[in-house]
Amino acid sequence: MSQKLIIDGYNLLGVRGPIRADMEQERTQLIHELGRYATRRRHQLIVVFDGWKSGDPCEGQQSIAGITVIFSKLGERADQVIQRLCVEYGTTAVVVSSDREISDYARNQGNFTISAQEFEQRLRQTSSNPTRHQIKDEAALNAPAEPHRGGKPTGKKKGNPRKLTKKERLRNRRLQQF
Repeated sequence: MSQKLIIDGYNLLGVRGPIRADMEQERTQLIHELGRYATRRRHQLIVVFDGWKSGDPCEGQQSIAGITVIFSKLGERADQVIQRLCVEYGTTAVVVSSDREISDYARNQGNFTISAQEFEQRLRQTSSNPTRHQIKDEAALNAPAEPHRGGKPTGKKKGNPRKLTKKERLRNRRLQQF
């Protein structure tokens, strides 16, 4: 199923390590990598970069490597563009950002959100092209451990204590699409 992903570009670059002086080259490499990902997964990607300090007076939008790249205009942050796109696309869009403000806003609009770290892991897994069997094994290994629920037991609990909550299971099912 094709998804529409709105990606906070510099946030995703920041996950890869400190952004160096050759930012243009890093940005181009990320865009081409995302283009290959979009082709393999058949998702529509929109990558938004900040241009608020040194951008053009009007918003720049171009198609590179099969994805839409947006540079916010001078005086406008990428966060504002992403919020505008969340409203424009409604609940059909998925937002990739580790920025808490953006994630909270997107969730309040009904969008599914993925942190930049989670998406970077998915991007790496997809680029290495593992088999389905390997993906299932990795998912089992990377499954989150059950959080410790402090306090005194109030009685005999029912159900499987190792089973994830319904909310966590739903999130994991949604993440499998990426």
